[in-house]
Amino acid sequence: MLKILGMGLHKTGTRTISKALEILGYNSNHGGRDVNIALVNKKIDFKKLNKYDAIFDGFCCLKYRTLDSHYDDLKFIYTTRNLESWLASCQHRYRGHNETITRKAVFGEFAFDKKIWTDSYLRHEKQVRDYFKGRNDILEINIEEKNKWEKLCEFLNCDIPEVEFPWIGKRRA
Repeated sequence: MLKILGMGLHKTGTRTISKALEILGYNSNHGGRDVNIALVNKKIDFKKLNKYDAIFDGFCCLKYRTLDSHYDDLKFIYTTRNLESWLASCQHRYRGHNETITRKAVFGEFAFDKKIWTDSYLRHEKQVRDYFKGRNDILEINIEEKNKWEKLCEFLNCDIPEVEFPWIGKRRA
């Protein structure tokens, strides 16, 4: 049964948080084709989603309202990062990268455009924060800040593991 939904945009640490949840024992799916297919249709395939404890990336960032109304005890993790480092990461990652329907749905176009992507990031941030204002079933976590294990494990009410917090996809300077 789905327990956790990640709502961060691409390149905000969704893969990292998904890996951290795996370390904690969750069956987490990051950007899996079956999850994206289950979410992209007008009628969401909840049976496919329920194969996982947590899902991240792809259409997850667009479907939080619908999933919130379907699941009573769903928890939400909104991953963020510094806007300028996020833009640099996106520009690097999506230069010459194949077009995807997800990018078109999230940003309105396939190609990286600093202004459009900045506006999309800020709009998504405002929408998420407005929607969840005053609720305690959401964790907002900046992937670039310290104490991620502490924040995540407190939110999930579990013990902090004796391993370093993962950072998947970090570019070398």
